[in-house]
Amino acid sequence: MAFSWTITTLAAGASFPYNTECPLVSAYDTPGHAAGQISAEGFQKSANCLFLPDFIGFEHEGAKRVAFLGDSITQGVRTRPDAYEYWVARLAEGLGPEYRVWNLGSGWARAYDAATDKAWLSKAKLSDEIVIALGVNDIGTTGRSAVQLLEDLQTIVPSLKGSRTDMSVILCTIPTFNFSDAQELVWRDVNQAIRSHAIVGVDRVFDIAEVLSQAAPRDNLLIPEYMSSEFDAHPNGEAGSAVSSDFLEWYLMETI
Repeated sequence: MAFSWTITTLAAGASFPYNTECPLVSAYDTPGHAAGQISAEGFQKSANCLFLPDFIGFEHEGAKRVAFLGDSITQGVRTRPDAYEYWVARLAEGLGPEYRVWNLGSGWARAYDAATDKAWLSKAKLSDEIVIALGVNDIGTTGRSAVQLLEDLQTIVPSLKGSRTDMSVILCTIPTFNFSDAQELVWRDVNQAIRSHAIVGVDRVFDIAEVLSQAAPRDNLLIPEYMSSEFDAHPNGEAGSAVSSDFLEWYLMETI
């Protein structure tokens, strides 16, 4: 699918929030009103300033709506552009036409953000089932404690479940991001709580950390082949294949 659009602001200056990451899809931009322009003249490939619609879809009666609420790992950051090889994209393909998937993954996102119950969480509330995969940035970039992170997750879950009748919530363990020292301890404490169903209201737990981690006692480290580079613990396309395969087998078996 290809489309063009023009975004107009009400005033000059910063207007649209965006994440400075390499784009996952090919996009091009140019200043001015060029949405109806047939030629590519004046356009350049979008780089670290990428604006795309938040949702593209169509109505499908009877399809189950599943949203994935997560950070850059859910978004697919550092996987190859136009390859759709990150775990949620592979899942969307594997689930088939009976499901409609909305990827709400956003780089740098935290459970702390979703717990404020603003616009981001309101999007998730439009779905029938929510898969939550948050916590990496709470631990790694904001230094939240295990107690704080668990409190945020406990705030998110009932807010989601109270928004729709029969809404189902799946909570993922926190994938390792090669955490060490104090961060590793928080990661272990939170994942132990998630695995023991300490978060009230969660219907099912998917252990994404187990899929991506090395064998214990080095389970705080990502499997090397799954890293997007030797210096970057964002999961690559191979990791996306492993997670989606494991999730599909687990999810479809559980729903039979």
